[in-house]
Amino acid sequence: MSLPPRRRHLAAVPLLCLALLATGCATSSIAAARPKRTEQFRDHLATYTEPSKTPEQAARTAALRDKLLHDEWVERGYRFGNEKGGYALQSASGMGFLGGTGYILFGLPGQWIDFTFGGDRPARDVALMEDPKSPDARRRGINSLLRWDFAQNGPYLRRYRQLARGDPDPTVRSVAIRALNRSRDAESRPLFIDALSDADDRVRLEAAKALVNLPDPAAADPLVKLVSNADEDRDVRIAAAQALDRYKKLEVARALTSRLGEKDFSVAWQARRSLRRLTGKDFHYNEAAWLEYISGPQKPFG
Repeated sequence: MSLPPRRRHLAAVPLLCLALLATGCATSSIAAARPKRTEQFRDHLATYTEPSKTPEQAARTAALRDKLLHDEWVERGYRFGNEKGGYALQSASGMGFLGGTGYILFGLPGQWIDFTFGGDRPARDVALMEDPKSPDARRRGINSLLRWDFAQNGPYLRRYRQLARGDPDPTVRSVAIRALNRSRDAESRPLFIDALSDADDRVRLEAAKALVNLPDPAAADPLVKLVSNADEDRDVRIAAAQALDRYKKLEVARALTSRLGEKDFSVAWQARRSLRRLTGKDFHYNEAAWLEYISGPQKPFG
């Protein structure tokens, strides 16, 4: 005699607990997956500019993006109401035995209650995002939508792009760019490059941060311009220096080397870090040694 559906679900709880207990290495493996996927994604994007991509490059980008978003959702934790299945158990496994069991027994039911009875649904977030009178509401709507996996695709991405380009409030533009960054939307790379010259430093900062995760060879020169501008906002310069670690060009290495003597140590530190990434070498903050290496007979940049 088979159990009723509800009792079958209850009977599955001990089995789930045993399964979680058996995944002692799940936490570390899940934590290691996202950085690895991120590096693969960044390396691939650095090989072509968005307007000149081939169908093969586009297909590879889409496949890598799907894998990266999957790993990010697993690590971040699933949310009740999202369309894609399977993340709940994976996320719970990554939380360890006690955390994962608590997540399944209490976390998801709490989300279900909020979803079913509290009106915590994407429609509410969309209404906030489209509020023409309140930039605060538009920002809250965009940020809340990112809790839903399907809100990082399709028409949602198109709307974030529209807001990033055309919203009159710079804080909304910056949050929309952040949403595109968090969605790992490679098609928005030309938008990010354009936003590097926005009048508002908050928009420029989010654009530079986006290009850290979504590099485009066409961004190298604008990023060099930002990091070399002593009057630019410090955080923007730091993000620009970080984003430059994917462009193995002599001009980029020279621009970063020139930043090693900055009075603001945070800019110098990031410049050194990017140089190490580009070359596999470390001459610390010795500008002369760096210049000798990048311009010398070894010609690391051709």
